[in-house]
Amino acid sequence: MSKSIKALLMILCLLTTLNYSALAQQSLFNGCSSAGRLNQPVWFNCDLRDTMGFSADEAVVHYMAQGGTSFSHITMTAINEAPYYTDTYEASIVLSENPNNLQYYFSADSDSLRATQSPKNTNNQFPPSMYKYAPFANDPIGDAESPAGNWLDLTGSGMTYSDTRIYGYLENVGGTWPLSEGYFTYFAYGLGFVVTAGDDSVFYALAYADVPLLLSTGLYKIGLSDSSFTQIGNISASVTGSRLHMACDFSEFESDPDWPGWPPPDGFLVSMGASITAGLSSQTFNDFTTGTFYEPLTLYEDFNTNTAPVLDSYSLELDPDVGIDATVNYLDSDNNLPLISNFYLDFSTFDMNSYDHIYSDNSEFETSLSWPGDGLYYYYFEFSDGVDTVTTPLDSIEIGTELYEYLPGDVTMYSGGWPPNIIGADVTYFVNFFRGFPTSIPCYLDGFWCSADCNGDCVVIGSDITKLVNYFRGQTDLSYCPDYPTAWPTPEFLPPGPPPGWPNCDVIEFNE
Repeated sequence: MSKSIKALLMILCLLTTLNYSALAQQSLFNGCSSAGRLNQPVWFNCDLRDTMGFSADEAVVHYMAQGGTSFSHITMTAINEAPYYTDTYEASIVLSENPNNLQYYFSADSDSLRATQSPKNTNNQFPPSMYKYAPFANDPIGDAESPAGNWLDLTGSGMTYSDTRIYGYLENVGGTWPLSEGYFTYFAYGLGFVVTAGDDSVFYALAYADVPLLLSTGLYKIGLSDSSFTQIGNISASVTGSRLHMACDFSEFESDPDWPGWPPPDGFLVSMGASITAGLSSQTFNDFTTGTFYEPLTLYEDFNTNTAPVLDSYSLELDPDVGIDATVNYLDSDNNLPLISNFYLDFSTFDMNSYDHIYSDNSEFETSLSWPGDGLYYYYFEFSDGVDTVTTPLDSIEIGTELYEYLPGDVTMYSGGWPPNIIGADVTYFVNFFRGFPTSIPCYLDGFWCSADCNGDCVVIGSDITKLVNYFRGQTDLSYCPDYPTAWPTPEFLPPGPPPGWPNCDVIEFNE
């Protein structure tokens, strides 16, 4: 049996040469969907960076309505938009019936490997229904080495998980799983997997066997340095036709000091199955399944509830005469893909993108535009997760001239109230100023009472009172002096809090 174990170890060692460190602490796929909405496209994205030792030939999203008994699937298309979505795949579906909590997962194939996430066997059914497994790559028929029977010719495997157990199956050609033939020929079947944790790897196998004094059905730890194999726990096993099902409680691993815990610290396992023949004088490694990266992760999209995304920490960085870089942070606690990610500058729209495709912990989106020239520009950001649309407050940026912080019509600006507003008291205050009442004090900015120039002719006279009265009657809008362009032409432009030193009046004494 030692030769067979060594053969198994050789294959496992080949798998460990792949670049695990690049995958540590992150999903293999970074998968997500937009918010669920009936009769509208729901988009799925996943990332397939070339860090798993292969370049994907195909990516697939599998999905099933809550309470369903089979998964549908759709092949995804590579976006190929450098630099933000070089490795990103996308697909969309339209659902006319409410799936409630839609369950989905991603898989990808290359010529020789598969990477897959998994459904979850939430009710610990054993053996699980086949739709609860993530099927691994198929193994060719007829590739077994010197088999005593076609039951040693493996054709496939798969895994699933629950909160307390890990499950796996093997599939063969023969449809039976004998443990012996005659008196001295024995057969063993195993589903092995590597658990990585940083630079360390531990090897385990669920084995189905009855080799006297050597190997029986159970959970085994395999030693890399000395080719040892030690039973550390028990498993459940069940044969249903051409499939051998095995399952093990996570508690069975806990006696092993090297067990890194569940879920796997690096997020995934590397799994493969094997069939072995043991005789009196020799052991033969007969067949093994194709290695698979298995990420025990199930994703869900609830079509009945949605949390609106949040936009914050937005900014514009100006490179004079070159361009403007706009950034904003997008946070969606549901990790929903934004279907709209736009920056608006006056009447122009600019699409924003992000290198970070995990949206539940703030992703910075950015865009660059050419230099627009001198002037006063208004801008905001707009995002949508497919259900809820959110925007930042309308803001302004002045290029080439100074903006003044005042609200046209806020005649009582000297009082320093926040937020500035335009109310009837402004008319009273204004009238009292022209009557010479010393309590009506103007707020000058660079020598001009900007907020009182209601008609925008750059002179504060009685006609401004008339303009303000007509504004309250709904007959006109307020203007401002173009020599003193305002940062806040209307109340919706006001920032959340007052600027430093507010109201920054440069002359605060009446009739000085």
